Amino acid sequence: MNPISFRSTYVVTNKNPIEKFLEFLKLAQEEESSHGAKHFHAAKCIDPNESLFSAKLTLVAPDSRDNKIEDYCARRGISYSKHKTEDLMQPEAIRQRIAPAEEGYQKVEINVDELEKLLQKFDFNFEHCESEYNKYYKNDTEMMLRKASDVPASTLWIIPMHSDIEGLIKYIESYGAENLNDGQINIQLSKKTDDPDHCMYFAMKKLGMKKIPVYVNQESLALCEKLGLLE
Repeated sequence: MNPISFRSTYVVTNKNPIEKFLEFLKLAQEEESSHGAKHFHAAKCIDPNESLFSAKLTLVAPDSRDNKIEDYCARRGISYSKHKTEDLMQPEAIRQRIAPAEEGYQKVEINVDELEKLLQKFDFNFEHCESEYNKYYKNDTEMMLRKASDVPASTLWIIPMHSDIEGLIKYIESYGAENLNDGQINIQLSKKTDDPDHCMYFAMKKLGMKKIPVYVNQESLALCEKLGLLE
């Protein structure tokens, strides 16, 4: 993708008549194909007994395309909401849009400085994930952050390597997290979807966020607490 300044995000829902919704989908596909835009399509069932569902189309476009997009919608009577990139990319705005954690996980905010200290000793795949982010996924994750809807967080795992979770917690309580031995824990990011969600940590870090939302399971949550990573 060419380096383009993306400044406008347009959102169209199926509160529009279906034919207008589909007209905007056609526009979004053309903008992505020809003008370096990116579109996202999300739908969810509201009431399966009545076949009710909600659908949302999001188009992230270069600012040079604003007039064309808005004229297209005006001529066809398509209702939309418009969001500025600088508003969507504010840290607090991102935090408010982080998608809920799936069953068995919890959404927490990690202290970046404290995690980075641990990674100097216990990094398992962070360096690899950051390399993937820089080589392949920087544009994709930035587009995901510019959606005016749910944003996935990275999934963080902290895994005991030589004992069970209870034994590791007792060790930390007795000797302190600073006295953990090499190889005693494994810290990694996990890719959970077809999107590069494992790289969202680095996209948020690039924005200067010092408290970054992640998903953790119960064991990782307990270790995050003992290791002083939570805000």
